[in-house]
Amino acid sequence: MIENVVKWLPLIVAFIAGIFALSQVKSNNITNARLKWLEQFKQIITEFLAESTMIQLKEGVTSITGSDTDKQYFRELNNKLIESYYEHLRNIQAKLILIKLNLNPKEEIHIIFMKTIDDYMELFNKLPITKEKNERSELLKNLNSEERKLISIIQCLIKLEWEKTKKNKVRWYLYINFGKGKKLLNENLQINNS
Repeated sequence: MIENVVKWLPLIVAFIAGIFALSQVKSNNITNARLKWLEQFKQIITEFLAESTMIQLKEGVTSITGSDTDKQYFRELNNKLIESYYEHLRNIQAKLILIKLNLNPKEEIHIIFMKTIDDYMELFNKLPITKEKNERSELLKNLNSEERKLISIIQCLIKLEWEKTKKNKVRWYLYINFGKGKKLLNENLQINNS
């Protein structure tokens, strides 16, 4: 009996080593895919915020030049700015859709992020129709505040995704339910619910 086990022992060890190697390859592929997703997500977010900032800057310039529309130069500048809005708005909408497609509607931080980006877009969409100077100033303050919340959530989301990439399932579960991940998530929830 022992002779049979000894005879098959190298095959059993090779089989176990093969299973371990395959699981390691799978784990590495998942890690690489997560890292690629994370980089693309950061790029999309950056482009989205840059495009929305451009619209805000152009809105500011338009409101300044709008008071002097009798001068030909300001009229032409105003027209160029308005024409460029469409491209920026198209890019913002495309990035917004890409961002939402990259989120998991079952994860709490992703749900909070979607709500915050929707709140941001609600304020952003009021920008072109707000003409009163005081209202516009208040709207820009609120938009800036919402952008800070958005960035705070993005930072938390990226940190959690990075940690998920580094940890195996058991360590991730402990991290998010009992460790620093839970603390990070709770702090972010408190900041963004205020």
